[in-house]
Amino acid sequence: MARGFMRAGRVFVGITFPLLLIGILLYLLQSPGGAQPEAAPTEEVGLSAAFEMTAGQYRQQCEYAALERLCQDALTAPLSSAQALRIRQILAEVYIEVGQDQIAEQMTEQIIADFSREPALVGALCGIGDTWRAMRQFDRAKAIYQRITAEQADNPDALWARQNLCTMAVQLHQDSEAQTETDRLASDFARHPRLALALCSVGDAYLRRKDFPQAMELYRYAVEHLSGTADAVWAQKNICTTLIRQKDFDAVPAETDRLADLFAKNPDLARALCEVGDALANAKQSEQAAALYEYVVAHFPTDEYALWSQKNLCTLYAGLGQQEQAEAELKDLFARFGENKLLARVLCEVGDACRKAENFARAVELYEYITNQWPGDEYAVWAQKNIVTLLIEQDDLDGAAISLETLLETYAECKELPQTLLDVCDAYRKKEFFTQSRKLCEQISRNYPGTTHDLWARQKSLLNDIDISEQAVPPPGSVPEPILQAMDQFIVDFASYPQVTFAVFMTGEAYYDLAHEENDRPKPTATQYYPKAIEIWQKIITGDLPIDRTSTPEAWFLSGVCLSRCKKPAEAIPYIQTVLNDWPDYHYTWDAQVFLGVCYEQLKWANRKKPDLSYDALIEEAYTAVLERFPDCTLVFYANLQLSELKYEQQRWAEAAMHAERYLQDKFIRPTAQRAGVLYKLGLCYENLHEPDLARAAFQQHIDEFPEGKLPTHAKAVSRLAALEGGAQ
Repeated sequence: MARGFMRAGRVFVGITFPLLLIGILLYLLQSPGGAQPEAAPTEEVGLSAAFEMTAGQYRQQCEYAALERLCQDALTAPLSSAQALRIRQILAEVYIEVGQDQIAEQMTEQIIADFSREPALVGALCGIGDTWRAMRQFDRAKAIYQRITAEQADNPDALWARQNLCTMAVQLHQDSEAQTETDRLASDFARHPRLALALCSVGDAYLRRKDFPQAMELYRYAVEHLSGTADAVWAQKNICTTLIRQKDFDAVPAETDRLADLFAKNPDLARALCEVGDALANAKQSEQAAALYEYVVAHFPTDEYALWSQKNLCTLYAGLGQQEQAEAELKDLFARFGENKLLARVLCEVGDACRKAENFARAVELYEYITNQWPGDEYAVWAQKNIVTLLIEQDDLDGAAISLETLLETYAECKELPQTLLDVCDAYRKKEFFTQSRKLCEQISRNYPGTTHDLWARQKSLLNDIDISEQAVPPPGSVPEPILQAMDQFIVDFASYPQVTFAVFMTGEAYYDLAHEENDRPKPTATQYYPKAIEIWQKIITGDLPIDRTSTPEAWFLSGVCLSRCKKPAEAIPYIQTVLNDWPDYHYTWDAQVFLGVCYEQLKWANRKKPDLSYDALIEEAYTAVLERFPDCTLVFYANLQLSELKYEQQRWAEAAMHAERYLQDKFIRPTAQRAGVLYKLGLCYENLHEPDLARAAFQQHIDEFPEGKLPTHAKAVSRLAALEGGAQ
């Protein structure tokens, strides 16, 4: 099991560490000057792309023994200093990932000693720091970044270590430290040519937590003080897009004018303006978007982004249903860019926009134009595929069959063909043409045996079988035996393929998706699908498949979610706890921490008339951990809400008020009945704390924010405010 794997040092340390250490020691003994050999190979400075890809694949699948052998083999070859450094960096990062912190720190110290003269040292150390950060070991990451800025201050790459200190402090809501580090970033690297980009990254960190004023302050500083550097254009672009996010559309034209004027000679200006146009288009500010696209086309006619801007004009008007204007822009596209090598791709995207706008005839015309004009272009095969899937969507099975035959015959030698056929399988399945989908899956497997295309065709056949079985009335109570047998054979046939775990996870997710509406809310019938998803995911959880750093923790987590939603919180908790213990770098570990609190609350309220208060301490511990370990997550508001409710029940008035205030200040909170309830209880907390002014403020805020009086707490807030003021309001 994954849990056993991790507990044993993830197998790697217990079994292969002695071999690894021997390999490193042998290498060090054989290399004069520690790890800096006398003669460097002449063919390349960095490691090969193949090595990096293989190493990355092993790390993704937690195949640490294989990674150790790969690195050990590499260490026996003639290496440059940079190459040896890169291998040692990978090994240090692996030790961090497997929880061997002391060994990782020792190896880092050895790297610093052995590669003190290597220019790439700072980049390698930043990578090691980033790995500590990904594993949420922030103190260790901070120590690495601080050491770089202290000991390697003259290295230009030290800028990124200082930037990381800033963004990490922002991430952890350590605002005072973030301000101090940002001031040092601006002063210590005032003459660094990439300072503007670093400041933009810090601004982006503030933006991710919706702290718009702080983000804008950094963007404006970069523009005002560093406008002569190449990257300052992105700061001004970010000012424009941040205003769009804030829906301050009236302020955007002046800032886009400033972008165009201040950076008129910047080679990235066309791209920056195009991206602002995209943000406006996404915000449904069509006129402003169109004006920017037209400006780019007129002023930068030879720039690649003039082509994309002209394309965007076509898709913008097509999406608005303004067919005449879209055709005019399409005519200009041909006139201006008729010889451009990217035109086939661009027209394919215009066709997609017409299709989305239900202008099917025009979409087909464009797709056919591409296949006729550029039969050898890679986008010709996608255009032909789009004709097939469009006809499937329109229930024209005869037309789809003819077009599919054309796709198969015309593009038989095209490397993109198998992927396009897999897309056609999906289109058939989406329209519940299961026979056609399954037949094509079988054809792909015959034509491309033993390939990843074969793997995905077989997986899609399983999805068809699942959909067919679920149409039975009533649907089966568990995964049908034929599907389980086919899944077992699938695992046997593709056991050595890196994608097999993800494919099995996606098969289980088919059941999970059946349980949800489009907005991801569970359906009333959800509990009939959750056990089937778990049944498939058990093949991952029990260790029948290679570990995958994404799919394995996802299977554990969602199995816990399913059990919780089936009202089995006691069974869910071990799954959730495994994610928290074994997968600290899983993208949704914070969500698992929240769900742990949810499970304990379910156990507490299993008997609504007589809640089990013994779970209160565990509930408090779970949600407090959200605030302490994951202050950067989007569910901090929920943790504060639940802690406020819990401590209100326990009459811990000061703490309840503190969490309520934090909940109300959260930038992810919208005006809802829930918010109104928190405001009312906040007022009651302050009354119990003998803080009448604060209580009055809370009740008045409730009345101001929810003046219509429809909520049950409205009359209560009015009454309490009147009582505090000594008379009727």
